[in-house]
Amino acid sequence: MRDYDKNPIIIKDYNYIFMPLYSIFIIPLCIFVIIVNPGNVNHATLAICFCFCFIPAIDKANMLFALKNKRKIILSNKTIKFMHEDKVAEEIHLVRITDIRRTHSDIYHKSQEPPFISRIFLPITFPLILTLWHLPLIMMKFIFLLLRGDIGYRFLSSFIVFSNNKFINIFPTTEKEYKDIIVYFRTKKPAFDVENAKIFWNIIGHKDEKIIDKRSI
Repeated sequence: MRDYDKNPIIIKDYNYIFMPLYSIFIIPLCIFVIIVNPGNVNHATLAICFCFCFIPAIDKANMLFALKNKRKIILSNKTIKFMHEDKVAEEIHLVRITDIRRTHSDIYHKSQEPPFISRIFLPITFPLILTLWHLPLIMMKFIFLLLRGDIGYRFLSSFIVFSNNKFINIFPTTEKEYKDIIVYFRTKKPAFDVENAKIFWNIIGHKDEKIIDKRSI
């Protein structure tokens, strides 16, 4: 039997890349609207659009490069750790796991959970969120895994592990990583059938993380 302390599963984390990638796609659209101004919108309105769209998009896109190669998930005999620059950003003890689910979502930390008020307006905003976020996310994951070239596309590509209000999103990007995770949970948490686990639907989306101070990256 594998000793996961001496030989842990180490998964390089890519969940952080999708919001910045989405922002990068928005940047040329903002530039096009500002320069071409197809609706002949007045300059004041364009300036407001610039502030609310372009500048935050640049800020998110910066995180794509600032966090490169700094994130990983380590699965050992007793714990699952989400690491940032070799420091523990989140830790879940196996004995305290309350649920394991499959998901397409890229949410990876409790600090990203949206405010309660967003749930109140969900019936109104869901069509917009579905069109502007979830469909692009599915497409981005498909392209990302396709470029990786070592895994067939899975809509439910991640395992999200819960421990009460804490959770860690494990996103395998190769067939070996996927199989290693299945064997790990079969060995360590046989009560959870991870291959047929219930689905975690993060239909509201998520906000930026608060794991690190952006001024430090």
